[in-house]
Amino acid sequence: MRACAKKGGVIGLSGVGPFLGSKGSLLDRLLRQLRYAIDQVGAEHVGLGLDYVFDRAELEEHVRRNPRNFEGTGLSGTIEMVEPEAIGAIAEDLASKLATS
Repeated sequence: MRACAKKGGVIGLSGVGPFLGSKGSLLDRLLRQLRYAIDQVGAEHVGLGLDYVFDRAELEEHVRRNPRNFEGTGLSGTIEMVEPEAIGAIAEDLASKLATS
């Protein structure tokens, strides 16, 4: 992460459950990753794409039919995703973090 930021790059985080660990609620797991990345390289080098898929059944069917394309990703079965409606809570959390920094 630091090498990427040092060159002016941006680290992109995703709101897809298997990429967020397993302890806590889905939103808490995403916030924990965001805070960590920001602490490491600064907010100007951290981006967020929820990668939300509105037709979850279609995605899950695609993953089921093409398992080799998703080996090692943790994607299988029901796939949890942070929903777009959570953007307000994410913004509030990050704003409160900045206020206390």
